[in-house]
Amino acid sequence: MRHLEGIEAAQRRWSVCHLRRLCHWPFCLFAVVLELGGPTPASAKQVEIATIGDFLTLGEESSSGSSLGSAGRSTGYPAVLAARLGAEAKIFNYGIPKATMRGGGIVSYSNSVQNLKAMHSFPDVVLIMLGTNDARVGYWDRREFLKGAETLIRDFHDLANRPFVAVLQPPPIYKDGASMDQHVVNDLLGSAIPQAVAASGGGVVFSKGVFNALGGTSMSCK
Repeated sequence: MRHLEGIEAAQRRWSVCHLRRLCHWPFCLFAVVLELGGPTPASAKQVEIATIGDFLTLGEESSSGSSLGSAGRSTGYPAVLAARLGAEAKIFNYGIPKATMRGGGIVSYSNSVQNLKAMHSFPDVVLIMLGTNDARVGYWDRREFLKGAETLIRDFHDLANRPFVAVLQPPPIYKDGASMDQHVVNDLLGSAIPQAVAASGGGVVFSKGVFNALGGTSMSCK
């Protein structure tokens, strides 16, 4: 039990550290989406953004599937995004704490209720950031990861309203630990995720923006 509590505390510190860097990021995630060809907030319809991910997306003080206004409280990045955009967009947080990109397990995002809710919301923009939990020591399987990633990406890409889909590489791990494999997060995901994006068909974007902004290969957090 103490070991698990230690892991959870480390994850909270890691999330807060990432948030501090993200708050000072010179351009928000939505700016990246617009630059890469996503829908613009100048349209008559309020842009709806679905954020798909794990504990880094969900944060500590939000509930999965919730809509975040400009004052949304959370240590996850969707709250920062909501604060930056205000009334221009509506952000829906569909994060699940221990979710994996890999399919077939009880923590697989594809098998979750939140995945169904996100798809049935028919968002204009989908931001997917998964992979950190796939890097648990002894759990990483590139083949299974690619299968799960391609399925999840296609599910959103093929929605009837054809949303703009961007897949984000998760932030780096600053220190190798007993629970997560630093090599997988910092090195292997950087090639596996774009491979899955490429296999999912045209129109889906891969971004290293979050990874680079929060330390990248230098693994710095200030």
